[in-house]
Amino acid sequence: MGDSWDRRGRNNFVAYFADLNFTVSKTAELRAQENSLAILGFENKTGDENLAWLETGLPEILLTDLAQTEALHLIGRERILDCFKDRTATHSFDEFVEAAKSLGGVRVLSGSIFKFGDQIRIDARLEDITTGKIIMAEKVMGDDPFPLVDSLISKIALSLDLSEEFTSDLDRARLTSTSSDAYRLYHTGLDLLFKDRHTEAINHFERAIAVDSAFALPYMRIGMVHFFEYRRKEGKKFLAEAYKRWERLPLRDKMLLDIYHDIWLTEKYDQGFTMMKSFVSNYPEDKEARTIYALLINVFHKDTTAAFAHFDTVLSLDPTYQFALEQYSTIYQELGLNDRAVEYAEKLLEYHPDSPDGLKRLASLYADENEIDKAISTYKSALDKFANEDIRKSVLPRLVTLSIRKRDFESANSYNEQICAAFIGDPYEIKDYYNQKANLLNWKGKFAEGMKYRHEAVKAALTTGDSISIYINLISFATYFYPV
Repeated sequence: MGDSWDRRGRNNFVAYFADLNFTVSKTAELRAQENSLAILGFENKTGDENLAWLETGLPEILLTDLAQTEALHLIGRERILDCFKDRTATHSFDEFVEAAKSLGGVRVLSGSIFKFGDQIRIDARLEDITTGKIIMAEKVMGDDPFPLVDSLISKIALSLDLSEEFTSDLDRARLTSTSSDAYRLYHTGLDLLFKDRHTEAINHFERAIAVDSAFALPYMRIGMVHFFEYRRKEGKKFLAEAYKRWERLPLRDKMLLDIYHDIWLTEKYDQGFTMMKSFVSNYPEDKEARTIYALLINVFHKDTTAAFAHFDTVLSLDPTYQFALEQYSTIYQELGLNDRAVEYAEKLLEYHPDSPDGLKRLASLYADENEIDKAISTYKSALDKFANEDIRKSVLPRLVTLSIRKRDFESANSYNEQICAAFIGDPYEIKDYYNQKANLLNWKGKFAEGMKYRHEAVKAALTTGDSISIYINLISFATYFYPV
């Protein structure tokens, strides 16, 4: 299937699916139903935190590699967790099996990960759900997880009579990365990304690239972070780097990168929108893609009803999915429905206490309701609890603005100087410091002196090369220049 997807034909994305129906023949469909395989997960019994990522990462690697064949219908661990009301609770093996069975699973794969000295051992078991018969029980041992996975897949293929469907040696260079260290760093970074811990996420992605510079996915994710933070020029640079490595991706990720390429890099919005619609239709349980599709519907069509329907679908799969909860709250706030926005902000706080999102959302809503002291107190709680670069970047400017609204200029200036100290070398952040410095001077009646700082803000914006940032700061400069 992967070989049949040609980048030169990517513009025929919709037709590709409609005409070929994923190129699955009737025979392959029947074999896939017979070999419907649910990957339950692998318990980490190593006691080594550096190997903790394998508990969730190993099922993902297996899912990616086993998806090479059309003769398997795969049910991933994430989809199985979606069956539980509380995804974070501890569930028994029997509960996992019942969930897999409800999704059409015929066989389940589970196991454990051990460590003996420098060696990793993976114990895997393949079981028939209906009969309880153990089809495969294998142990693989070595010092690198990737060759162990390759060996394990070969054994799974043999047990399911699918050996011919797989190459004798899996070419992992074609399927993400050649390095288990790079994949581990990427996997951890991805988790941090959707917890709104962007700086930490980028750090992990950059480390993954340092290990394997041909690994496309961390480039793509760094590009996404920059777009989320309105750093369009930086975002385009990293998406372009990811696209150079397009051939190194599995089919699903190739398609997703194509869509992000059109939406963010080449700004072919109509084409990207159409491709995303088709992608969601064919990958209905992809929570990230469906959430972004809902955002596109809201932006391009102003259809909040349709957007909310997609958010609801995501949250029916995973009521704790942070990205959808955050966007739900944000859009409700934009609509002026703050009671509903608070409801989703509180869910963020409940489900994701290790993320600042819930506190920031609540603080923003308090500010909207003119509960300034409550907003300041909540922002300060976020600042104290998550004392890191991301929280300073997002919270300090809001504390400056709210302090000005209280006419507490001393506090406003103190917060603003903290911005200067933290981000003096970052033109994207320091321009806000200059503009707020100008605002504070204006309140003192020092308009001419304030204009000097607005000029510094324009110079900082120019160094970013970002047209939107430049435009906004030029408008601000012109607006204040005229009366001066």
